[in-house]
Amino acid sequence: MSSVLRLLSSVLCPLVVLGAFSAPDPVFRSDIPFSAIRLRKQQTDSPAVWKATLAQFAKYRDAVDEVWFSSFITTPKMDAHRVHAARLAAAAEDVRRLGVRPSLQIHTIGCAAAWTKYGDNSGVAWQAYTAEDGTETPAANCPRAPGFHAYLAEVGRTYAAAMRPHSLWIDDDIRITGHHRAGGPSGHGCHCARCLDDFAKREGKSRTRKQLLAEMKKNPALAARWRAFAYESQALVVKAVAEGVHAASPETRVCIQHPGNVAAGSRRMYEAAHAATGLPSGMRVGASG
Repeated sequence: MSSVLRLLSSVLCPLVVLGAFSAPDPVFRSDIPFSAIRLRKQQTDSPAVWKATLAQFAKYRDAVDEVWFSSFITTPKMDAHRVHAARLAAAAEDVRRLGVRPSLQIHTIGCAAAWTKYGDNSGVAWQAYTAEDGTETPAANCPRAPGFHAYLAEVGRTYAAAMRPHSLWIDDDIRITGHHRAGGPSGHGCHCARCLDDFAKREGKSRTRKQLLAEMKKNPALAARWRAFAYESQALVVKAVAEGVHAASPETRVCIQHPGNVAAGSRRMYEAAHAATGLPSGMRVGASG
């Protein structure tokens, strides 16, 4: 795969280089860098745009090994996902005919309020993510809300059944920081009543949000336990997605675009993906947090 072709591919779409592809695979060589081109929803919504994009993939076939399609970056109702999944199923077949692997990226917890302007959050019917100052972020979801878990499992099943993707990538919004609606510090993890109550049951002691924050400043061990709890919350999100995916497409692996670090707590996410699917997970560096 020539450097010129890879440069051209970076102009076509955002390029993700996943490193040397060393795992045995009957289709892809292991002596060249492996590249995946990540698309956004806008690039498949328009038939004309998708036709032009596909033509570039065909023209520069040596520059692309895998295409990551994208679900919504917000939380719409399931009907919207079903319509989009059907569109992506056809697009996935288009790239398969070129000998390119189709994969998928999905949004989960959500980012900050700025993302609300990009789309529809009408599917939210549970607690919003709550920052350490008590601010709720409508575009982000409590990672422990049972309704959210059920929604994610259905999202995973819907896309996996329609597309049969090689991999499903969970976007880097699955992180324990960076969810404040106004751009302020969100703290580590969601601080809603459910999360505080679940943590209290584990600790054997109830604390208000302000009490917890004050005690953590004086007690590093407590702060470490709270961060571990926050990472466990993320793992619950991964578990919900992975179980939904595996039910519809047992051959699809579930991977994480981890938030710019490999803290020990992040390992729980990969373990959750593997436990649900029995397949190796994957990793890509994303945003910080």
